[in-house]
Amino acid sequence: MYHKLSVIISCYNEEKTIVPVLQKVLSADLQFEIMKEIIIVDDASTDNSLNLIKGFIKINANNNIKLIVH
Repeated sequence: MYHKLSVIISCYNEEKTIVPVLQKVLSADLQFEIMKEIIIVDDASTDNSLNLIKGFIKINANNNIKLIVH
């Protein structure tokens, strides 16, 4: 049996901060064999946030990262 932690990150025009936030969340160590899932919700950003998120997901394809575009 394993446990899962879902981290939900909302994003709207966060091109300056979204990648550092994702890096910190991804690098956080969890104890007790807890599996981590990151869910990013982009709320129609008009800056480069969405492209940065997609690039981050592509680079970190072996991690459980999901993107929802609202």
